[in-house]
Amino acid sequence: MAANGSKGGQPGDEFRRRAEARLLGEPAEGEASWPHDARALVHELRVHQIQLEMQNIELQRLDRERASFESLYEFAPVGYLVLDPGGRILACNFTVGRMLGLHRKELIGSPLETLVDPLDRDEAYLCRQKLAGGEACPCEFRMLRKGAGPLWVRMDGARATGHDGGCELRVLLTDISAQRQAEREYREMEAQLQHLQRMESIGRLAGGVAHELNNVLAAILAVTESMGEGREDAASPQRIIAAACSRGRDITQGLLVFSRKDVGTKSAVDLNLQVEEAAAVVRASCDSRVEVELDLDPAQPRVLGNSSTLGTILLNLCRNALDAMPEGGRLLLGTRRGPGGEVQLRILDTGEGMSQEVLAKATEPFFTTKPVGRGTGLGLSIVHSLVQAHQGTLGLKSEPGRGTEVAISLPAHPDPPPDPVPAPSHGPSGLVMMLVDDEDVIRETMAMLLARSGNRVHTAAGGEEALRLLASGLDPDILILDVRLPDIDGVEILRRLRASGNRVPVLLFTGSLDSDLRALAAGTPRTGLVAKPATLEDMRGAISRLLGKA
Repeated sequence: MAANGSKGGQPGDEFRRRAEARLLGEPAEGEASWPHDARALVHELRVHQIQLEMQNIELQRLDRERASFESLYEFAPVGYLVLDPGGRILACNFTVGRMLGLHRKELIGSPLETLVDPLDRDEAYLCRQKLAGGEACPCEFRMLRKGAGPLWVRMDGARATGHDGGCELRVLLTDISAQRQAEREYREMEAQLQHLQRMESIGRLAGGVAHELNNVLAAILAVTESMGEGREDAASPQRIIAAACSRGRDITQGLLVFSRKDVGTKSAVDLNLQVEEAAAVVRASCDSRVEVELDLDPAQPRVLGNSSTLGTILLNLCRNALDAMPEGGRLLLGTRRGPGGEVQLRILDTGEGMSQEVLAKATEPFFTTKPVGRGTGLGLSIVHSLVQAHQGTLGLKSEPGRGTEVAISLPAHPDPPPDPVPAPSHGPSGLVMMLVDDEDVIRETMAMLLARSGNRVHTAAGGEEALRLLASGLDPDILILDVRLPDIDGVEILRRLRASGNRVPVLLFTGSLDSDLRALAAGTPRTGLVAKPATLEDMRGAISRLLGKA
């Protein structure tokens, strides 16, 4: 073995030299050592074979890792870009192309800013400049997509040294379109919530104003009736004032509906008759250049609603239509039966029309396009509330210069209405009554009117006084009780009376006739309701109905 080393070769070289000599038939030096050298050389070959196999395994592992890394890089959920200092794309992954709808070949060499929405290019340029200066600068902007709308992305990145030793920017693009959409929807919901809160505040204000106005109207109506009782002249000042009070009551009822989404008592209403009455009013008051047409379905069913409220809806919509036709035009009022059995009301005009922006806000309270002094902005909002309170729907279609169409669907009345029971013309007499109201004018005047029918009327200005009179032994045939009293409200007084076993008939007298009060009256024995402002005839009828049930 030392001789082999003296020749400066490797054991493998010596093995090959000897093998070649034997093939040539030449005697080899040191022939006697051949078996030992052969075993050593075989061992060396086996070692080399194992080393090659291990190297091959390592190379295969590296290939798999590289393929896995390339797959992760290419199909990552975010886009990767490599930019030169001037902003041109040197490399990108497959995700960038998928995000923008472009092939890799279309991206390589393109300036980044050419792929950005023109409105956001300044933002992207400033961000890239800061990255080139070594400053971290995440930013958000829209990128252009082939065959689709802009894509919102967030760009993060850093400056790095490239393989050639030069500067390059390594950029990460994250699709934030869904996040932006969620933020937009959140802002819209927040705005809707704020709008609902404002509406609730306005509704409470409207309800309070309506209640106070009803008290004022009730006082005026009571005094007017006391002045004109027994006169049949339809043109008398008292009857004119009474008619004005009734109109004011309808207006305050609209405010109450706006605040509570409640329309009062519902019954079967002939919508065709309501439309004809509204058309007659419109024809008598509108410009002669406006042509009013009717297209009524005589076979349609009656609707389930409140006739006064439906009249308010029609007149409000007709007034809006007339305001949209200052130079004249055509107003069409139509009814028909809907495919689901509902009753449909259509009001079309050939007026100025509305843009989509105006149309979207048309039913908002206090929104108006009319000049100052010509509109409050409550007309359509009240109409919308009234329709919803009827479990109906309202639709608006309009285009500038092409008029407006209002489509309302209302539920049909399921059964024919019962025949009305007329109230006695003079009302009950000879009764002992107790009238409780904190408004002096209403209390005194209504007591005087009821007393003229032959009744004995006791009065009280508050709940405490009323309870003291009852406790002292006063036993009235009927108790007329204002719901809103300064000390104890009428509902609490009713509860106390019924809890103590007192079964005196109670007529609740209220300026806010809502569904809760109607449910209370319906569920409490010997209890009725009458709304302020009430005429003497209204009061007599309510008393007769209550005592008839009692």
